[in-house]
Amino acid sequence: MRAAVTASAREATGLGSFVLRTLAWGGASAALLTGGFYALGATLVAIASHRAGTPPEAVQVAGLHALFFAVLRQALLPHWLLTLLSWLVLARIVPRVEGAWRFLGPCLATVAALCFPAVGFVLFRAWKPRGAVDIASTWLLMTGAVSAALLLPRLLPFLAPGALAGPPKRSTFTGA
Repeated sequence: MRAAVTASAREATGLGSFVLRTLAWGGASAALLTGGFYALGATLVAIASHRAGTPPEAVQVAGLHALFFAVLRQALLPHWLLTLLSWLVLARIVPRVEGAWRFLGPCLATVAALCFPAVGFVLFRAWKPRGAVDIASTWLLMTGAVSAALLLPRLLPFLAPGALAGPPKRSTFTGA
């Protein structure tokens, strides 16, 4: 009897579905962010070595890998996680922002932009901006990367807009 009550309560709230969708979204977006960042880095290294006419040595490759990993660990992944968690809270509180592409894209990018200062100035210790242009360009690059990584998995049918919105509110006037 207890298991049936728990299962029906979980189905009524959609908690199991919400957790699975959140894990799928988080995993896919983290993989896109990490893979995309390393692919961009590898492309830039390949272009630079082609122009120089010599392939990078093992020490250079190890140094570049350490640099990429530091940026990923100190900046991109914390920014992604803070944006993801903020979005999940916002989507449960204000389901309308989660409901359609016209809200989802701009609102998710806004949340990512608002999360940048906490990550950029507190956690990203390897970053030493030299002025407003450095801050603005890093802000735009990180916000764009995190937003794109979080939006692309939403093209999947089970993660389409509205999939992570809170349950509809019950009306106190109609009893529905």
